[in-house]
Amino acid sequence: MGQTGLTKSPVNRRTRKFSVELIEVDAAAASCGHRAIAGRVVASTIWKEAQKSGKRHTEVSVSGCVETKTLSQPPESMAPKAVVEGVIDLVYLTLEGWKIIDYKTDTVTDEADLKRLAEWHAPQLRAYAKHWETIVGERVVYTCLYFVRPDLCVSI
Repeated sequence: MGQTGLTKSPVNRRTRKFSVELIEVDAAAASCGHRAIAGRVVASTIWKEAQKSGKRHTEVSVSGCVETKTLSQPPESMAPKAVVEGVIDLVYLTLEGWKIIDYKTDTVTDEADLKRLAEWHAPQLRAYAKHWETIVGERVVYTCLYFVRPDLCVSI
């Protein structure tokens, strides 16, 4: 599939709706700390850059066949290949190419913890990039795990 249909208005409406939903978090969510997380996301440089893109998408479902050895912790009894599914949190086009951001709400205690979490989540993000390139036929130039609690973006 090429780029056809990537910028149709329903996608842009969903993106605007997502943006509004992030800002209009209810009181119950605020008591769980979600309002602060949403605030960090919409205040981030990444979110602001994505808003300038004419081609941006949130919550994109993807699935595909991967070699199980590329998974974070494949069970020993697993077949050499498996179908995996996931959701790309944010993908948008810049002049350089596509960027994929995966939001993480993990609690990060220190630098070693951040490294461990990034290594754990990296295969997921690499799979997203591979599948997105297949879908749109264009290059992903940047992938990032955005840990919202410490407000840190780890490039993968």
